[in-house]
Amino acid sequence: MKDLKEHPINDQHFEVVYEHSRGQVPSVSVIVSLYNYQQYIEECLESVKNQTLQAFDLLVVDDCSQDNSTTIVKKWMKQNYARFNRCCLLRHKQNLGLAPTRNTAFEQARTPYVFVLDADNSLYPRCLERHLAVLSECDASFSYSYLEVFGAVRGLQNTTLWDKALLQFGNMVDAMVMMRKNAWEQAGGYSIMEVMGYEDYDLWFKIANHEGWGVLIPEILARYRVHTKSMLRTITNPKSDRLREILLESYPQYFTDPYVRLEILTKAKRYEDAILECLEILKEKPDDSNIWKHLLWLYLQTNRFAEYQDAAVAMLSYCPELTGDLIDNPQLSTSMLKEVLTQAIYKNPNKFIFYQGMAKLSLLEGNLQSCIENAKIARQHYSKHKEALDKLIHENDIQEAQKLIDQWLKEEPQSPEALFYQAVCEVKQQKYFSALHIFDQLIKRGYQNHSVLADYIDTALRARKKGLALKLLEEFILLEPSPEWQEALHRLALDWPEIRIFVTLDNYFGANSRAKNNSEITLQYLLGADDLVEAFQTYSDRFDQDLIDYIHEKAEGAKKQNDQDFATLLSELAKAIEQWVEQNDVSIANSH
Repeated sequence: MKDLKEHPINDQHFEVVYEHSRGQVPSVSVIVSLYNYQQYIEECLESVKNQTLQAFDLLVVDDCSQDNSTTIVKKWMKQNYARFNRCCLLRHKQNLGLAPTRNTAFEQARTPYVFVLDADNSLYPRCLERHLAVLSECDASFSYSYLEVFGAVRGLQNTTLWDKALLQFGNMVDAMVMMRKNAWEQAGGYSIMEVMGYEDYDLWFKIANHEGWGVLIPEILARYRVHTKSMLRTITNPKSDRLREILLESYPQYFTDPYVRLEILTKAKRYEDAILECLEILKEKPDDSNIWKHLLWLYLQTNRFAEYQDAAVAMLSYCPELTGDLIDNPQLSTSMLKEVLTQAIYKNPNKFIFYQGMAKLSLLEGNLQSCIENAKIARQHYSKHKEALDKLIHENDIQEAQKLIDQWLKEEPQSPEALFYQAVCEVKQQKYFSALHIFDQLIKRGYQNHSVLADYIDTALRARKKGLALKLLEEFILLEPSPEWQEALHRLALDWPEIRIFVTLDNYFGANSRAKNNSEITLQYLLGADDLVEAFQTYSDRFDQDLIDYIHEKAEGAKKQNDQDFATLLSELAKAIEQWVEQNDVSIANSH
């Protein structure tokens, strides 16, 4: 970039087309940069003429327009010169661009304050008066106000308070400002940039470098036109990636956010530098899944496959939920993916999502046996995950349960079972309406079984939504009355004895049938447990004579089937339950 001090604009570059002056020096000059805007310039000038501020100068610099702009301005000034202290039209001898045009206007302004205006915009009557009043009461380098956006787009902009730390995120101040002329001089004027479009944005950095700042006037004082030929659409947007790179190179001290630097470097296709930024971010935030994905993408762009593989393994340690994204990448070979998953499993052998990934890869290779084996391991880990959650919730350790659920949802955001457990935890914390929302989403997605409906009904009653509970009960009754269904109904009857329909239905299916079903479920829990002592502690509230009798009955059945080992196991289990009850002084009620 080149600034004003390196390339001064003097009278050799322009000619005076029209000038009228009273010889006085007011406080403010309005400078208008003009290039081929003959259809808008008169509206702009009329808005300047209608200002409530009485004394000020008007300078228009035409950057060698090819249309009738110069003639229109000259005629208008001859008709309205009496409104201004000084009225002047300058014309560049050749087209120099926006930065030199504004610099010419600033140089030729004689006042301590300069208001910057483009030929396609306009001012509200109080604009100059309010800006001058604000700058007179503080030491800000410039002032800016809310802008009404009109034309092809309507809205409001220029609403962010000045903070130089925010400059890295984008241009928060439009060029339409009132500036102290000495602030412009100190900054070195507008820079002649490699690509046009960010001259004012660049100037804010330069002013900030000299400890300057801007003050926002929270009033709509000017209008910003958006049209198909505006610089916003024809110059700034298509070249914004390069412009942002230029600003990063010129003012690196302001670009402190690594995510901003990463975005700029990536769009500039400076992939090696972008990789370094990713690695720096991951040192502080190793679980940032988006940065991991971006890093892998960058390695692919630079053909660094060895680094890609190492990064993919590291990524899965922190973000196992990205396993699916990794497998679905068509640019990667199956052999590389299997190697990545093998290393990921070695580091963390309890993640069922890794085995699911291996099963999918094996299927893609046509290795059905490997697919089945990995799917079986995945199911085993999945079951252990659920058992751990059931135990934590049963023990009312909601904090630890929530950690497991969060990780589960991170790995499988749409998992209905994870969402079900989330709803159960919400109920445990008395967040009933949040739980109702989750249950509703599960039902809409077709995840409608005895557990979901029973807990949904229970939560609706807790939230005092009896109408919803009654509607859900109708759906519940339509389900097949399996043992799990009967257990869920029995639980509702026990929790809500005042609701007669639950008790009636519960009695209808019979206590003996219920006892048998409950005993069957409890036996399944005990047989599936890894630690029998821990299982006894967890399910001891289910121990009764019905359970003991049921296990003995199952043992006799096993003997008849010549399954002596299983019969012996069941007999020992029944005796162990009897001993547990005696040792722990638990009263057994015979329900027969």
